[in-house]
Amino acid sequence: MDQRVLEYIKKSEKEAEDIVKNAEKEKEKIILKARHDSLKLLEKKEKELDEKKDKDINKEKERLKKKKKEIDKLIQKADKNKSKAVDFVLKEFNRMI
Repeated sequence: MDQRVLEYIKKSEKEAEDIVKNAEKEKEKIILKARHDSLKLLEKKEKELDEKKDKDINKEKERLKKKKKEIDKLIQKADKNKSKAVDFVLKEFNRMI
């Protein structure tokens, strides 16, 4: 009878050890999968941020191009008006003489 009890205990201990080993293996699998999934998610989010950043930069470049064109037009208009102003001053000066 004692022999059967000892065998039963040994068998139970072996089953418990197997359960613990399997649980450890499963835990490792879960951890590896979580690391893998988190890395993929991180890469995806970094890519999304890079794309958004590039889109925002391109949008700002376009806005700056438009502003530069407006500034160039204002400079041309100012140059044109400057010539008219000089002509006007010279005519007035000559008229006064």
